[in-house]
Amino acid sequence: MLTVAESRARRRAARQEQWWRRPMMPLAVVMVGFPVWAVLGMAQAIWVAMAAVMAVRLLGARRVRIPAGFGIWVAFVVWTAVSALQLTDRPGSLIGAGYRVAMYAAAGVILLYVFNLSERQLSTEWFLRWSIIPLAVLTIGGLAGMILGERDLFSLPLAVLPGSARSSSFLIDLLTPRFAQVQAFLGFDLPRPAFPYRFTNQWGSVMAVLVPLAIAGIRFHRLEYRVLARFLLVLSLVPIVVSVNRGLWLSLAASFLYVTVRRAGSGRALPAIRLVLGALVVVLFITLTPLGDLVADRAESDHSNRSRATLVSLTLDQVQDSPLVGFGAPRPDEENPNLPPVGTHGQIWTVLFSHGWVGAILFGLFLVVLAWRTREDLDDVHLWLHAVTVGLLVQMWFYNLFPGALALGFVAAGLLLRRRRLPVRPRTHRSPVVTS
Repeated sequence: MLTVAESRARRRAARQEQWWRRPMMPLAVVMVGFPVWAVLGMAQAIWVAMAAVMAVRLLGARRVRIPAGFGIWVAFVVWTAVSALQLTDRPGSLIGAGYRVAMYAAAGVILLYVFNLSERQLSTEWFLRWSIIPLAVLTIGGLAGMILGERDLFSLPLAVLPGSARSSSFLIDLLTPRFAQVQAFLGFDLPRPAFPYRFTNQWGSVMAVLVPLAIAGIRFHRLEYRVLARFLLVLSLVPIVVSVNRGLWLSLAASFLYVTVRRAGSGRALPAIRLVLGALVVVLFITLTPLGDLVADRAESDHSNRSRATLVSLTLDQVQDSPLVGFGAPRPDEENPNLPPVGTHGQIWTVLFSHGWVGAILFGLFLVVLAWRTREDLDDVHLWLHAVTVGLLVQMWFYNLFPGALALGFVAAGLLLRRRRLPVRPRTHRSPVVTS
């Protein structure tokens, strides 16, 4: 006969074993463990690691559903891999290109994995509840960056790499987070939030996804969660404004405008009015505080306007020399060595320059298909999820989306797509997959 202690130990072991076998485990590792990955410098790499776990589980599944249009993304990933092969004589560039291909493949696996899980296996409520942890990390990290400035954190993954790898600028950017980027384009040193990433634009792209997710979660959860979420959303206004990141501002404005228009168009005037009033309160708060001066200074500054316009012009001009497969990766311009590499400062420009017009069309088309196929039958919660997919279409012109924004956006898209899923047939040798 078992003692009470032995019985409790067995139950505890069973719960632990069951947790690791649960379908939502890979996402739980990312979301719940995000503070750890942030401090370790793995906020980006963890997505690829957990996508590998998801891929193994999909391969072992008895049945796999494929959403209609997913072949576009598969074709895109294959095309990026083919395009990257032209860099075999440039090992440094090949590593970066391989990383980008891995990110694209990981995003596709994440979308497919979420699409194949039922609401019981991975509830929308669960995902939204735990997405508040990355929001807290970016908000608190952003505030810390305003105080600590451009200070790097110790990177454990980089420390265990060989000496030659530790000097790689690509790996340093990938694995070494810092609190802020300090820039003086407004006439004074301004610490722009970056933690847990290397660059402010990365921080902004993920924040533009997390804010709509937090708003969606407010509709689901208990009072304690709603109070915490609202507190974090208000607190996040400070680093969002201090980042003077217009791409982030534009993406959030587009998401709010989209939800407002959809609500008003469906005859739900009261929720639309509440959203407009909430936006006006935010604008008033910013205007009546010192944050308003930062916004005004950023509006008057043409910092990055000229360099972005030049980069876009160079991208469109140089890709004509390799219009189908591109150049495999961004690269510096020989005539403008002080500019950022050509094919950066926007995911669509990175794809166009690196993988040609074919890659750019496949990438843009898939994002449009995602937004289009998930546009109907949306309640308040799923409307905010859909705003995330719409926001990706806005962000891709200004930000590189991988890994955080693209991964989170594809989770949201997977949750939306599975609501439209047709009944499933078991996989057989005649019917390997089911398309919905």
